[in-house]
Amino acid sequence: MKLLNKALPLIVLSSVAFGVAKTDSTLLYFAEGNSKNSLTYPGSPVAASKIQNPKASFSPNTYCTDIGSNGKFNKNAFQLTHLKYSFNKDYKKTRPNGSPYIECHYAAEYKVNCGNGLSYKGDFKWGISTVGKSSSKWTDVPLSEYNATTGKFLPKKACRDLNRVPTEEIFKIWNGRKVAFPEKKNGSKKLARPVVFVPGHNSSFIAFGAQPIGKTDPSDANYLNGNVSGYDDGSLPDIIARDQNLDVSAKGINKNGLYFFTAPYEKKNGNLVQVLPQWKNNQSKKSISFALYKYLENVLAKHYGKNWWKSDKNQVDLVAHSQGGLVVREMLRGLRANSKLYPVGNKNAANHIRRVVTVNTPHFGSELADDYKTIQKSYPAVAAFIKEVQDQKNMESKTKQSYYKNQTLLYAKVDKDLKKFFQEGASKNAANMMLQQLNLDRPVLSAIGESLFPTSFLTGMLGAATDVSVRLTGSYVGDFKLQTNYRVMGGLLSKRETKKIDFLKPLRDTLWAWHVDGSHLATHSAFVQALTKEGYPKLPNGKKVQMRPMFSSDMRGIRNYMMNQLAEGSTEFCRGSDVAKSSCFSVTTFINTLLYKSKGLKLSQFEGVQKWLDFYNNLMEEWLGSSDLLVTSYSQQFMDKKKKLGPKYQKEFLQPRTYTISLSQMPNVSPFNFIPHGDVLDYGSVDNSNYNLHLKMIKHEGAPRKGLDLYCALDDSKCNLVKKKIQYKKAAAIGGIVWADVEKVLGGA
Repeated sequence: MKLLNKALPLIVLSSVAFGVAKTDSTLLYFAEGNSKNSLTYPGSPVAASKIQNPKASFSPNTYCTDIGSNGKFNKNAFQLTHLKYSFNKDYKKTRPNGSPYIECHYAAEYKVNCGNGLSYKGDFKWGISTVGKSSSKWTDVPLSEYNATTGKFLPKKACRDLNRVPTEEIFKIWNGRKVAFPEKKNGSKKLARPVVFVPGHNSSFIAFGAQPIGKTDPSDANYLNGNVSGYDDGSLPDIIARDQNLDVSAKGINKNGLYFFTAPYEKKNGNLVQVLPQWKNNQSKKSISFALYKYLENVLAKHYGKNWWKSDKNQVDLVAHSQGGLVVREMLRGLRANSKLYPVGNKNAANHIRRVVTVNTPHFGSELADDYKTIQKSYPAVAAFIKEVQDQKNMESKTKQSYYKNQTLLYAKVDKDLKKFFQEGASKNAANMMLQQLNLDRPVLSAIGESLFPTSFLTGMLGAATDVSVRLTGSYVGDFKLQTNYRVMGGLLSKRETKKIDFLKPLRDTLWAWHVDGSHLATHSAFVQALTKEGYPKLPNGKKVQMRPMFSSDMRGIRNYMMNQLAEGSTEFCRGSDVAKSSCFSVTTFINTLLYKSKGLKLSQFEGVQKWLDFYNNLMEEWLGSSDLLVTSYSQQFMDKKKKLGPKYQKEFLQPRTYTISLSQMPNVSPFNFIPHGDVLDYGSVDNSNYNLHLKMIKHEGAPRKGLDLYCALDDSKCNLVKKKIQYKKAAAIGGIVWADVEKVLGGA
């Protein structure tokens, strides 16, 4: 299944230059590179151009790890290579306190030595501004004046308290950050045993990290034949190619043993769409499962020669994502149900399958594809969510335009409620909490003083208005309408503005299209029910197939990102007059804060928000707490005591695994198994100079891109590619998360 193209609420924001405005307009900022460029959040890629030592030997660790702990670099993990500063003082203008406007800017170049054996170069800027005249003159600081232990240096200018390289901020950027690998060395080998990649519903080999030769267009012959031009760093094809020294030249990459199946397409209503997976005898263009069978015949002939069938040692492995796992099972079911029509023994290509790794496959179906009426009792919150999206889509189709449901999501008066919340209820705790969300807690607070944030800054966000009331209406899943009543000077001036906001539409449309188009993957669908009745998959020769399911178990951590996106996404849409800026930014920031942790605040003070909060809280606990966004971990694991499915009942059923290796490389992800079903893609950036916010949405890589974990699942002997042991708690189930001992993760099947 393809997941969430341009899905706004499920994307994390990272702070670049976050300004804290004092009453005297002083501004402290931190930024990587130019202040207009975004910081990359842990998990976002670092360009190959930043590799300091591309010829060094390395371990296939996708992330920068083992660089330190508790926010501090290890002794040899960080090295400063260049330091400079810029200073300007403007005596022509003075601040309210009579002092001149001052600007101090600092820039450091450095290298970081990551645990994969490679070094990466980077640059970082920080400074303080009082909105004076900026200087473009930079002065180098001799590295002899830099104290590596304390981070301090002496440019002998103003802003002396900032004369320290903020390594804590740099550490946050690099700890667990996704990094590039060296350029691939072109080998001459091909795999002894080929691997076939089977993508999911409406997806392609790109999901596995393979790069197309041209467009991913069903009318393109290269795309339909699964021909690729390269592999993404850290993906399973890339890890295999590096480890096995495979030929990745233009001439050899498509016959090196890594093969990529593409589902057939047909014309429907003038558009090319993927056909369904259900088995249809001798109809390669009408059935994905039959097309896969013919593809396996071609792969075996291409890899082993035309006499591939003469030896049962000529085997093939399959890695199947999402619906792809069901396609494999349906292929085996169809061959067995129609055995008289197809070859037997070694002449049947399916009998040469050695192992199948299913990646987040909905073996028992997905409730998100069900009609909400069928799951009201078993999954009431999911049913409510589907119904809410369905109602919204139905109304849009009737009116042919945006529709704003007459339902109050939030009503509050700034002067009575929000201001009181920010200045009294939130206070220091809210300041710390919001700073932490932006990765700017300790350095900012220590530099400008803890008391500034909850008063001047938060009050500043409310704007100059002395009386602003806001009402947010709409569906729980959008559209939203924000009405602002604005009064100043004791009511002498008043204005009402209406702002339409529907940044959830891309997500809503994508989910709805998948819900309708993927109905055959519903738990109650005839297709899934037939496969469930078939039970554990068997090869045409009657032997059970060797299979290992990979699964994601808990996505509740994504809720924070949803709320962050709600706040910042709304801000982006609230540009315009001062009224819109101040009130809209206030409300979205309030929502963000309130839905995180607002302890001690009575939600009844704010009309409508409790029901809205309950709607998403229930969905989070019921669905995100046991799924990968689209499929439950129960369905992915394919184990059921009543159905007698699992390693206990079938010796060929290899113990299901979660993405332990990937999680061990990314600090601060646990206790959530934060591996979504597929890529959660970005849609752009937020660049709001009014609040000096320069933010970038990134993408969370989905399950089929987790190269090391999948390599370990495919070949147990390759689990030792992870050189350093993974530190985990003793085997125990914590909140639905399976914690495994090192031996079980890195050991045999």
